[in-house]
Amino acid sequence: MKNIERVILLTALASSLSFSLGLLFSEHTQAKSDALSVPKLEITDAHGRPRMVFTTDDEGTAKIEFVDPEAKSRSLIQQFRNGSMSLTFAGTGQQPAVNLATDPLGYGPKLTIRGNGKNQLIVLGFPEDDAMQPGTPSKAWGLFFPGPQAFRNLAAIGVGEATNSDERRGFVVPEK
Repeated sequence: MKNIERVILLTALASSLSFSLGLLFSEHTQAKSDALSVPKLEITDAHGRPRMVFTTDDEGTAKIEFVDPEAKSRSLIQQFRNGSMSLTFAGTGQQPAVNLATDPLGYGPKLTIRGNGKNQLIVLGFPEDDAMQPGTPSKAWGLFFPGPQAFRNLAAIGVGEATNSDERRGFVVPEK
């Protein structure tokens, strides 16, 4: 073996050994109890497009977003500062298809299903109305088919509390 070949071989061995020792003793390969702490973490596909986004916002809401490849529809899991949760499944358009909320505003839990047609919406749960303040329990619960105007039902069936008593009564609201 010539001297140049020996030098190249020794250099390669020394480099491999120093690289291996560096990995062995570096903090990146040692198990630690420290967590990765960032306000936003994106998991991307092979083309660099975000597919999952983990975030927190200034109000204390933690979110996990699932984004389609064209970034048009998103499914979402949220936990709000008050501990309530929301699970939203993306639809084919910009509107969510299904939303399950445990109680983000204090009215009560609610399941909302949205169709692809105009004003196709079904709500099961404890809806709010325009006169309610957040944190006020809903006075009605049931199955609601909201109309095109906000807080006005096209049809509904359920149970409601009387305005001035604890008495509960069933109701059926036919299409108007």
